[in-house]
Amino acid sequence: MNTTSTSERTTLHVGNIPQFIPHEDISRHFSQLDGCLGCRVTQDKYRPGFVLCFVDFENEGDAVAAKAIYDGWQGWSDEGLKIQFAKRSFSSRRGGGGGGGGG
Repeated sequence: MNTTSTSERTTLHVGNIPQFIPHEDISRHFSQLDGCLGCRVTQDKYRPGFVLCFVDFENEGDAVAAKAIYDGWQGWSDEGLKIQFAKRSFSSRRGGGGGGGGG
């Protein structure tokens, strides 16, 4: 696997997950992927009956590989998973407002 930028964490946004899938199953499903650092499952506020999750990876290469495997995967519903790159990692969201730059 390409390890050119291990410090560059990348997060995938995973949608189209039916809410009847237990959160533990979702986390277990993604945690077995190479470079997965964690998974956060939350209610999809735009699609009642669905949840979404954010999966954090060690680097962009691992995230690209995971997206290639599971984008469109229909294991939980006929719609298939919709996976895209999140604008920023969920680990940076957890820390509150990211420390601003000085001048």
